[in-house]
Amino acid sequence: MEWKRIALRAFSFGAGVGVVAMLAVTGLFLFRYHEETKPWTTPMKATFTGSTIRQPTGEVDVELDYAIENPTTKDYQIPFGSSVMVLLPDGNGYRTGEQAHVTLDNLPFIPSKQKVNVSISWALKSDDYTLPAKELANVVPFVSKRMMEIDGFSVFDHDNRIRIDFPNVWKDWPDIKKAQAEQKSKTH
Repeated sequence: MEWKRIALRAFSFGAGVGVVAMLAVTGLFLFRYHEETKPWTTPMKATFTGSTIRQPTGEVDVELDYAIENPTTKDYQIPFGSSVMVLLPDGNGYRTGEQAHVTLDNLPFIPSKQKVNVSISWALKSDDYTLPAKELANVVPFVSKRMMEIDGFSVFDHDNRIRIDFPNVWKDWPDIKKAQAEQKSKTH
């Protein structure tokens, strides 16, 4: 009977040591191979270079041109699957590309220490807005009001955790300032 008690204690001790060792190995494995989410970096700088407004059937297309500068020592390719988002004003976050009808014209390759020109296309669709007549006198105020609804664009490269910000330069345009003044006078 005594040998059974000793055997049971030895077995229990061995099982306990085995469980503790297994937990320690599992913890070490999870610790070593757990990859923390890296913060977004913004090494690229986008500078506004121009804009175009087109009005094909059923939408108004606003094309904003930027030069992206790569100041790093490595070449950079915006990968397929990167997200283009609209930055909303007053710290209200982002609206996704598909929902916002915004696209980057291509996925540019940006060599080290170089600039590459790209276009961001923003489609204002008849599904979302009552579109103006095609006369320029009607389109410019319409686009100005829509431009006041956004504060810029960003491209998010999920693989490399890189964000490229395309700044709001239109806030100082005369037509935008006129639309803002008209909006303020209507609310007061």
